[in-house]
Amino acid sequence: MKGILCDISAMRYHARRGLDAGRHPYAQLARVPADCLHRASDVRRLAQTGTLARLRTPELPLHLLVPTTGQAQSNRFAVCHSCRTELPFGSVQRVAEGLFCLTPAGCFLYAARRLTLLQLIAYGCQICGSFAVDPDGAHELLDHAPVLHASDLRMFLARAPAHLYGIKKARAAAAYVSDGYRSPREVLLGMQLCLPRRLGGRALALEPNRRVSLSPRARRLYGRGYCVCDLFHEETRLDLEIDGAYHRSAEQQARAALRQTALMAMGIAVVRVTGGQTADTTVADAVALLIAARAGRRVDRSSCGQAQEGEEDAFAKRQKRLVTEVLALDRALYQS
Repeated sequence: MKGILCDISAMRYHARRGLDAGRHPYAQLARVPADCLHRASDVRRLAQTGTLARLRTPELPLHLLVPTTGQAQSNRFAVCHSCRTELPFGSVQRVAEGLFCLTPAGCFLYAARRLTLLQLIAYGCQICGSFAVDPDGAHELLDHAPVLHASDLRMFLARAPAHLYGIKKARAAAAYVSDGYRSPREVLLGMQLCLPRRLGGRALALEPNRRVSLSPRARRLYGRGYCVCDLFHEETRLDLEIDGAYHRSAEQQARAALRQTALMAMGIAVVRVTGGQTADTTVADAVALLIAARAGRRVDRSSCGQAQEGEEDAFAKRQKRLVTEVLALDRALYQS
């Protein structure tokens, strides 16, 4: 009997970086097996053995793939999702004896069934990000190598059969996925600034976690040869920093001040935003206006919520939808 984690169980598993893609080979499963794990008694037994705790996926009910709608039962131990189509190669990996999980790319494809386009873009940026949720703490963030790169995700989707449910949305979302984000709030602000206007963004070219080599003078000030900027705009030499809980200690604040001094010595402007402010659309508006001013360009009012009344209302709704949908995804993934 085999069980395949899917949906929110698989998404939370990857959010905690429970799967090392380099160590776990792909499972040779072309379809969901007929003898798949789906009964409450089987899930209860799995929980009692400690397998779920070791996988850092202790929450019940467990979301599992089943091959037929007849097995798609739901109770407090298991929520089953029917999947009658083939599983593209690279969709499933073994994580424990008799237990499998959708890979990060497979999870992204399956998530297209239930997530909105904006949520799917955010999820892609998160699984391609350089952070993880600490499963042993109060859901704090840790630095962690990405489990997937955006280029690999797009390659996986390009090779998947075109008739698969959700593939069109998955491919559309993957086009906007970027590597390098280091927190969900960086993803939220990055999407508000970088996505096209039709999706509620400002169509600005900011690069997440850009490594900037320091000049000799700046190096002496900071004590290091480079800085990593949260969101960097190359044309205007603007570094947008999102301050989280890790900036609260006196030592870290002093280090941040030295870093800012070093960047300013190189002509790079530093703008600091708190994690809470990333959900305020007026902050993204202000950043868009600042970039336009530094670039010496005429401000496009339609891209920062300041168009004519009818246009402003439409864009404001897109802005609000983006923030609302991404925050809903974050609550499901990181506040379980």
